[in-house]
Amino acid sequence: KKISIVYIFNIRKNTYIMQFTNSNISGRISNNFKEKRGDNIMNIVIPMAGAGSRFYNLGYKEPKPLIKIKGYPFFYYAAKSLTNYYNYNKLIFIGLKKHNENNILIDTIKYYFKDALIKLLDETPPGAVLTSREAIELIDNNEPVIFNDCDHCFYSEEFRLNQHYLYKLDGFLLTFKSDKPCYSYCIKKEGKITGTIEKKAVGNDAIAGVYGFKNISLFDEISKKYLDRCYYSEFYTSGLYNIEPLSCGNIKNFECDFNISFGTVDE
Repeated sequence: KKISIVYIFNIRKNTYIMQFTNSNISGRISNNFKEKRGDNIMNIVIPMAGAGSRFYNLGYKEPKPLIKIKGYPFFYYAAKSLTNYYNYNKLIFIGLKKHNENNILIDTIKYYFKDALIKLLDETPPGAVLTSREAIELIDNNEPVIFNDCDHCFYSEEFRLNQHYLYKLDGFLLTFKSDKPCYSYCIKKEGKITGTIEKKAVGNDAIAGVYGFKNISLFDEISKKYLDRCYYSEFYTSGLYNIEPLSCGNIKNFECDFNISFGTVDE
């Protein structure tokens, strides 16, 4: 008889299926191992085309995304916070040409993420929304898309456990508990997210700099409307959740187990 023993187990990063099959009737088990990670289920975009002037003014020589903590650049921590635990289709970095002197930005990104797509801009756009829109042409699928700030690291067990259901949501946010007015916050009514607000603690669900959308088409639609209506001088990504159909859609926040920000000099 052919006998198979199948184990299904989970270790933080992925779900695995191990199958051992006997190679002959005597029952000897062959070295047959199969691993399955599941389908690619999201696109990850790291917008990092900011000028980083606060760091330059204090004498930092490297572009902000390349400043190192414990030997690794800022963007490494941000990207790894997602690629370590979630299956993805595309990993996209949007940076600045002036940060790529002697090809240092591209070479550094490719050193850590060989499958990365990279687009470099001539100048810093007035807000993360415009930087993020530069990724639209690089995404040719209908899977959820995440825009992740380049200057923090985080982990959310709740988000990891629900990653296969993101396609059912119109939008999603990673949050952490805070009451400081320096962050953006979710606005909730009867437990449902109805929008966001900048720099005002209207609750305790502060946005961690991870912004999700059902697909790139919805992001394209929402961001166009937002750019027409926004009264801020800078186009914040969190503001997209105040635009219909997203503002009246199915939006969920997932709480981070930890979120460490290093986007300012003090942090």
